[in-house]
Amino acid sequence: MLIIFDVDDTLIDTWNYSMQPQLKRGLNAMVDAGLQVDDVNAAFREVSALNDTTANATETYSQFVGNKGADTTFVQIAMDAYNTPIESIAIPFLDGAKEVVETLSKTHSLALVTHGVEATQQRKIDNVELDRSLFVSIIVSKKYDKKEHYQKIMGETGFAADKIVVIGDKFKSDLLPAKELGMHTVHMKWGRGKVEKNVSPEFSISHLRELLPIIEGLA
Repeated sequence: MLIIFDVDDTLIDTWNYSMQPQLKRGLNAMVDAGLQVDDVNAAFREVSALNDTTANATETYSQFVGNKGADTTFVQIAMDAYNTPIESIAIPFLDGAKEVVETLSKTHSLALVTHGVEATQQRKIDNVELDRSLFVSIIVSKKYDKKEHYQKIMGETGFAADKIVVIGDKFKSDLLPAKELGMHTVHMKWGRGKVEKNVSPEFSISHLRELLPIIEGLA
């Protein structure tokens, strides 16, 4: 089988180690650009609370700016700051992730499809010393919707859709496109995956080791 992994909050713990500093940096950039807030700390608590219920940071900042009645140009200012790499923060593997990847690589083909800035995502992969040779394809998507990348990998590898498993924490961007293509889907309940509603994956897990018996049952 071919197993396609997301990276953030599927293999590495972005939610706990990187999300808050990035959100704060985006807010500070908006304030520096002229967004009016009464109290920056209170504003950050509002941003953080919104982020628990949105699908991505763009939606978080869009809702926040809308609540302030401010110009939507502030959203891009925030996202530019949010996406600037923070060199000093090392984002570790989720518990068991490295072992699960190495175990599955012995009997299955693996791929990575992650959303974000190319340099940032590639740096995350290198920082955890994830062995790139274990993957038949590593793609950084500029779009949240990953369908075209799944189709590309399917075409390049020759795997039929029912022989492909996609695992990620965001249902709309990671799993729904795979589901529409007829692939198997596994929802990783981490990061935003813990609070997402109205999701309908084939499987849901809270720890990556739970993936092993699922793959064994599908193979």
